[in-house]
Amino acid sequence: MRLGFFAIALALLASTASAFTVTGFEGTISIAEKPYDFTFTIKNETAVKQPLSIDFTAPTHFEFVEKPDYVNANSEAEITARIYPEKGFEGTTYAGRATLKLGGSTAEKSFAILYNREDSCTIERQVSASGGDITLMLENTSYRQKTISLTGVKGAPEGIRLAEKGEYSLGPFEKREFKARIEGNVAFKGDAELEFSCHGSTITSKVGMDYKAGGTDLAALLSLGGISGTRQGDAEMVFDALLAITASILLIAFIARLVRFLNSGKKE
Repeated sequence: MRLGFFAIALALLASTASAFTVTGFEGTISIAEKPYDFTFTIKNETAVKQPLSIDFTAPTHFEFVEKPDYVNANSEAEITARIYPEKGFEGTTYAGRATLKLGGSTAEKSFAILYNREDSCTIERQVSASGGDITLMLENTSYRQKTISLTGVKGAPEGIRLAEKGEYSLGPFEKREFKARIEGNVAFKGDAELEFSCHGSTITSKVGMDYKAGGTDLAALLSLGGISGTRQGDAEMVFDALLAITASILLIAFIARLVRFLNSGKKE
């Protein structure tokens, strides 16, 4: 009986003497302007849930995005450390290290970090429209200050344009909301593209619009008059002509009424 109990105890001790494997651990990583997510997997090879601790070192700031405190029996856990670039490290190579402890077992891992020189457009954009108001949610994912310019609208009728162009500056890793506005004398509902200039390149962001003209809807008036398919510049000329004709008709009617009034006065 004692021998059997001793054998069970030995088996339990063997199972708790943690064994684990590490996969996906990169030996060399490259970091440019954006943070790098360094991800690897730990597998608990035992039949017992084990506590996990990690001692991670890197020359620049880092944070754990994913790091569980325990790994279940015969299960895997994903670890992600986000390593940030910093000014002054461009063009250098450093060594990083990770000490992994699962239960009673330890593994030492090292890796090389290449900090590349890069200076590109790193501003992410989310755009939306409500009437003539445009909302720009801009995020700079670089450790450098960046500037982006709003330069135009594509895919909308010729009469739709920016009220004014805009230039927006963002500090390192800054996220901020900006406002812009479109204007025009034609209504438009559909998808258009906002044009941006960033670091020497032209980029676009798709936006859904439902814009009602601030003044008279010229297209609607021309449609009522039986005129359609007219270009914007020609349409404005036709509209001016319609206004002139309408004014002439009203003037003639006024003169006719005035003549009738004067004639009726003479008869009396």
